[in-house]
Amino acid sequence: HLKGHAMVVRDADGIPLRMIGTNWDNSAYAATLHELERSHWALNVCQSAFFWTNRQGCLIDVNQAACDSLGYSRDELLQKRVCDIDPTIRDRWDEVWQKGGLDKPKVLQTLHKRKDGSVFPVEVVANHLMFDGEELSFAFVQDITERKRLQQALEYERQADKANLKAAIDSMNDALMITDAEGYFLHFNDAFVRLHRFPSREACHGRMSDHAEAFYIQTPDGEALAPADWPINRALRGERGHNYELHIQRSQDPEVWVGSYSYAPIHDILGSLIGAVITVRDVTDIKRIENALRESQQAAEAANDAKTRFLANMSHEIRTPMNAIIGLTHVLQRHGNLSEQQQRHLVTILDAADHLLTLINDILDLSKIEARKLALESVPFRLQDIIASLNALLESRFSEKGLSFRVVNKIGDLCLLGDPMRLKQILLNYLTNAIKFTSQGEIVLVLECLGVSERGVSLRFVVEDMGIGISQAVKARLFDAFEQADPSTARKYGGTGLGLAICRHLAQMMDGDVGVEDRPGGGSVFWFTVCLQEAAHDESPAVQTVTIDEAADSVLSRDFAGSRVLVVDDDAFNRMLAEQMLINLNFVLDFAEDGLQAVDKASTTSYDLILMDLQMPEMNGLDATRLIRDFPGYCGVPIIAMTANAFEDDRKACLAAGMNDFLTKPVAIEALR
Repeated sequence: HLKGHAMVVRDADGIPLRMIGTNWDNSAYAATLHELERSHWALNVCQSAFFWTNRQGCLIDVNQAACDSLGYSRDELLQKRVCDIDPTIRDRWDEVWQKGGLDKPKVLQTLHKRKDGSVFPVEVVANHLMFDGEELSFAFVQDITERKRLQQALEYERQADKANLKAAIDSMNDALMITDAEGYFLHFNDAFVRLHRFPSREACHGRMSDHAEAFYIQTPDGEALAPADWPINRALRGERGHNYELHIQRSQDPEVWVGSYSYAPIHDILGSLIGAVITVRDVTDIKRIENALRESQQAAEAANDAKTRFLANMSHEIRTPMNAIIGLTHVLQRHGNLSEQQQRHLVTILDAADHLLTLINDILDLSKIEARKLALESVPFRLQDIIASLNALLESRFSEKGLSFRVVNKIGDLCLLGDPMRLKQILLNYLTNAIKFTSQGEIVLVLECLGVSERGVSLRFVVEDMGIGISQAVKARLFDAFEQADPSTARKYGGTGLGLAICRHLAQMMDGDVGVEDRPGGGSVFWFTVCLQEAAHDESPAVQTVTIDEAADSVLSRDFAGSRVLVVDDDAFNRMLAEQMLINLNFVLDFAEDGLQAVDKASTTSYDLILMDLQMPEMNGLDATRLIRDFPGYCGVPIIAMTANAFEDDRKACLAAGMNDFLTKPVAIEALR
C-alpha cells in the first residue's frame, strides 16, 4: 500500500510552473488498521461483555454485548464509570485498581447493575496494559447467573445429603467414627460415644490414641491389645478388617463389653490415604446369649453322656442275668430230659427273654442315634445270605400263625459293601411287624433296583402284608420315636414304638428313606430304600461251607474238636454257664478269674481260642489282650470279647486292643460259628 501528497507551484499569473510531492509506503499502517477493525468487529460479536477502562474508572470503550447485558446504548454506557455499573466497588475503586497488574490477568466475581436497577452476578477477567504511556484495563465480563443457580442447587443438595447422611449415621445402632489421615476425629455418632463410655460428645476429641490410658482392650483369648494394634491404627496403616472382636474395659470400671469392629482406610481418587472409617457393633448381649447356649449345650451333652453311661450300666446289669436265663435255658433244651410241657415252658422263657433283649437293644440303638454315636460298617456281603438268614429265623413264626412267605427278588444275588447287620435289622423289624399284625394270608418281600449312579446302587425293599392296615392320620407320625397306631395296638400287640424310628434313622444313614402305603385289598406296604456300593470281585465274601439249617454245636464239635479254649470271666456263674454251653463241643476248657490270671495262663499254655470278659478286677480284658498279643505264637490266635457292654465305643476299644471280635451277652452257640 502506497500513500502520496503533492502541491502545484504557480507563477504570478497563476500559471502552473511545477508540482512538488512526496510518496510513502503505507502497508504496515494499513495492516494495523485492518487488524484493529477486525478485532473491533470480533469484540462486538463476542458473547462476553467487553470493557475498556482507564485509571479514573471511566469506560472508554465497550462492545455490543456489554450494552445488551446492562440495557444501555453505547453512548449512554460510555458516559458511565465502573462504579456506576458495579455497586460493590463504589468506595474502593482505588483498592481494586491497585490489585490489578501488568503481569497477569485478574479474575474476580462481583455484581453488575442494569439500567433498570436489577443486579446480577458476573465473573470479570481483567488485564492491565500500557497504551500511549497510559495504563488501561480491558476486561471480559460473563453473566454467571445460571452458574450460580446451579452451584446453589448443588450446594443445597450437598448440604441435604450431608444432613441426611448425618441423620442416618446418628440414628445407627452401630457405632461409627471417621478420622483424617492423622487419626483425628472428623465425625462420630452418638452410638460411638455411648459404646466407648465417653461422658459426652465433647469428651470425644482428638485421636483415639489420645485416650489410650482410659481403655483396657483385650482379644477374646485374653491377650492385651496395644494401641498400635487398635482397629483405627490398623486402618490408618491401610489394613482392612471385618468382625474383629475385642473385649473393652474402661479404666477404674469393672464393666467389660464386647465390640465387633470393622475398619477400612479411606483413599482419594489418586489413591492417597486421607482417613479411616470404623464401625462397631455391641455384641455383648449376643456373646452372653451364645455363652449361655454353649453352657446349655454342654449341660445337655453332659446329661446325654450321663444318660448314655446310665444305659450302658443298665444294659450291663440286665444282660448279665439275661445271659444266665437264656444260657441255662439253651443248656436245658439241648441236654435236659424234659417233658413236652417243660419244653413249652422253656420256649416261653426264651420268647420272653428275646422280647426283653429286643427292647434293650432298641433303647440302646435309639440312645446311640440321639448321641450321634451309631456308626455303620462297610464290609462285603451277599443279599442272598441275608434273605436266607431271615427265612431261617422267621420260618417257625410264619408256621405258627399259618402265614405264607414269598420273596420276589428282582435284583439277583448282588455282592454289596455296607452294614449287613443293620440292613437285616430293618428287614427283620418290617417282617416281624407284618407277622404280628397279620392273622391270615400272605406276606411278600420284594427286592428291586432303582438304578445305578456314581453314589452307588439304589435298592428298594418292600414288605407287603394283609394285616389290619394303618389310618392316614397315623402314617405321618408312625416313624417317630415312641409312636404306635393307637394305645389299643400297644395293649393288644405289644411293642414300644422304637423299632420303626430306628429303621428310619438306619435307612437315612444309608442314603435312603422309609415310608408306608396302603395295600390294595387291605393291609399295608412298608418300604425303605438304601444306596450301597457294589463290592469289587476280590472283596466278595467267601461262600459259607455250612448250611443255615446245620446246628452250630454240630459244626463246632466236628470242625474244632480238641481245641484248647480259655474262658476269662470274674463271675463264677458265667464261667459255669460257659462250661455248660461248651462242654459237649469236644473242647479242652480252661478258666481264669481275671485278666492277670489269663495273662499268666497264656504265658505257659498255647490256646486256640480265648473268650475274654472286659470288666474284671486286678486287670481288665483290654489290658490282658494287649499283653497276650505280645507272647510268641499268639499273633493269630482268636481273642473274642464276651461282655454285657453293648456300645460301639466298647467294640472299637476291643478291636483296638487286638481282639478279633466282639460278642454281646447273652452269647449263643451260633455266634461262635
